[in-house]
Amino acid sequence: MKNEVFISNSINKSVENYIYYKDEKYSKEFNSFLCTVFRMLTLIYDTEELLKTYREKNNEQFDNCLMKYGLEIEKVDEFKINFEKYYKFNLKQQGKVIKKKNKYFNLVQKSLVDMMIKRKNSEQVSKEIIDEFYELLFTANSKDFYRRSIAVLEAYNPYEIEKYAKKYLLGVEV
Repeated sequence: MKNEVFISNSINKSVENYIYYKDEKYSKEFNSFLCTVFRMLTLIYDTEELLKTYREKNNEQFDNCLMKYGLEIEKVDEFKINFEKYYKFNLKQQGKVIKKKNKYFNLVQKSLVDMMIKRKNSEQVSKEIIDEFYELLFTANSKDFYRRSIAVLEAYNPYEIEKYAKKYLLGVEV
C-alpha cells in the first residue's frame, strides 16, 4: 500500500519532520519553518492528540483539534490551504539561485497566532507557553538568527507578524 498523505503534503511533512527530528533540537530540519509550524501547533493544542490524528490518518479529528478553542472551520481550511500553498511555492523555488518572497509565509503565521489567541481567550495559558510560542515566530527581530534570516528572505514584510503578535497576542501597543 502506498504511503497515505495526512491532510496535505505540507502538514504530513511537518508532522514527519517533527517526529523524526524532535530529539535534535538544534538541527536545521527541526527549526525549519515546516517543522516549526507543527511545533507551534503543539504549544496551542495537545501534542499527543495531534500525533494520534496523524498516526490514525484521521483528518476530521485533526480539524476538530484545531477547532477546540473556537476556531471556525473556515479558518481551519484557510490555514491548511495557505500552508499547502506555502509548501508548494517553496518546492518550486528549490534549486533557484534567486528566490521569490512567499506570500503565504506570513498568512500561515498569522493563522497560528490567531489559534493561540483563541486558546488564550478560552483558558489560562502560562506566560512560558506564550513566550515559547512567540519565540518560534519567524520575524526580522527574532532572537534566533536562522528564524530572523528566513523571515527576511521569505516574508514581504518581515515585521508584520511581530507587530500583529505583539498587539493581539501579547497586548502590547506597537
